[in-house]
Amino acid sequence: MTFFPLLSQLGHYVRAPLLVVLLGCGGDAYLNEGRRARGDHETASTPLPQIKKNPGDLAGRRELGIACFRRRELGQAAAVFEEIRRLAPNDALAAFYLGLTYEQQERWASAISVYQAYSALTRTEAMRRQLGVRINRLKMQAAEQEMQRAAGDGVDGPGSANTVAVLYFRNVNERDELAPLLKGLAALLASDFSKVRNLQVLERIKLEALLNGAGLTPALLYDDLTAPRAGRLLGARYVIVGGIVTLGEVDIQIDAGVWETTRGEMLGPGTHASGRLSEILRLEKSLVLALLEQLRIRLNVTEREAIQKNIPRSNLAFLAYCRGLDFADRLDYERAAAAFQEALRLDADFQEARTELAKVAVTPLGDEELERLAQRDR
Repeated sequence: MTFFPLLSQLGHYVRAPLLVVLLGCGGDAYLNEGRRARGDHETASTPLPQIKKNPGDLAGRRELGIACFRRRELGQAAAVFEEIRRLAPNDALAAFYLGLTYEQQERWASAISVYQAYSALTRTEAMRRQLGVRINRLKMQAAEQEMQRAAGDGVDGPGSANTVAVLYFRNVNERDELAPLLKGLAALLASDFSKVRNLQVLERIKLEALLNGAGLTPALLYDDLTAPRAGRLLGARYVIVGGIVTLGEVDIQIDAGVWETTRGEMLGPGTHASGRLSEILRLEKSLVLALLEQLRIRLNVTEREAIQKNIPRSNLAFLAYCRGLDFADRLDYERAAAAFQEALRLDADFQEARTELAKVAVTPLGDEELERLAQRDR
């Protein structure tokens, strides 16, 4: 009496002859059917509810999940791979395909999380590098999606109390030679803020997503959206703003301040540091410490030392790093990689340059090529 209700329940997924075969053949049938489905994924059927009959057959589950993915039955594929991940968290191939499935569903944050987990499971450096590139791309897509949703829904709320975003600095005098410094200076400030345990620093990629989505330049960001509004869209409670002003031929002044996005007010009068252009790395450290005071954050000894040590050894290395950021944002990865490599040639300990190089130095593979690499990585 139990067979016919079961047949009715599974009718949406399987043909009756296939059901009989599977009930009679045990776990190997799932594996064989999954492999057959992968070769004939337009017509084959996948008995997903039957998987539960043999919970130990992880290989069979995985094959069936891959078949669903190939047929673009993404909801079913995700359910299979999620169950495998629950039963066998170290099943690398299931994690990989779950990431691909989430990508197809445009669940960018979920895909990123799974790929990060898979990165710890893979055995090859080639796959780790490919994952790094793909995760970076997905972060941009997730950020652009988030910015569009926030702008479209009229989201106007601040982030949590310790969130900080560093906006790109303005080239006040519009001197061409200062243009490469705008992103690099903001990136170095953000890196220093990240050394503080009680601060959560928003990734630069979210700012790029906001600029790209609205078709803005850093200067227009201040004028059209205003810094507090930009901070709220980014999900930050505080935003750091600033500009570089030239004083004669070789001297500069860097002005900076902190906006509190809830009230839309500056915290204090702001701060500035001035000196030779060649001293920009020292000036940046002065700004960091002054801005942290405005945020009313007291550094412990470890944090202060980490900030003081987080400094490139060469101005030329820093300039190369700044150029690399700009090339990368324009998707000119070849020139970006060359710039970051130049920065590392001048300063082998420049960790930020090394991190950025890893994002652009690999030619991204398409899904099919990446699948083949994952199949070999077993």
